Amino acid sequence: MSALTGTVTGLITTCLPRSPGLPAFWVFAVLGVGLAVIDIRRHRLPHLLTASMVAACLVSFVVAAGISGNIHPLLRAVAVGMVFASVLFIVALLLPGQLGLGDVALTGAVALNLGWLGWQDAIVGVLCGLLVQGITGLAATIRAHSNDPTPMGPALVAGWFVSVLLTQVT
Repeated sequence: MSALTGTVTGLITTCLPRSPGLPAFWVFAVLGVGLAVIDIRRHRLPHLLTASMVAACLVSFVVAAGISGNIHPLLRAVAVGMVFASVLFIVALLLPGQLGLGDVALTGAVALNLGWLGWQDAIVGVLCGLLVQGITGLAATIRAHSNDPTPMGPALVAGWFVSVLLTQVT
């Protein structure tokens, strides 16, 4: 797990520009990989870790906004995180048993973090995560002939990572 965490953190460092907001992405990489592993093993996304991730990202983004004097990326990140978390919360209420509140919280964290970069980055990250989840769930259902839920955390973290990697391309 530490090799994966180090690789993800190193790639994030090469993809994103040096800025006071960069530590938020490092924290997300470290805790995101940890949350993905926990979700695979336990089928749970602990709210304490997700909340710690959100808090660390917010602190980093507040400091970055204060240093740059530009509050717009901070406001955008918070708005994006709230919008995505709210939408997935409504989906979780409409489809009980299909989406856990840990998944909702992690989606909000992904959107908050990527929202710092832009709306498009958050949309790409969440949609990539949902696409990976759909493919993984379909493959698991076909292979095992069962409807057991597949953990969503790894797919969301993968979508976040893809979006950050694509940031360098655009």
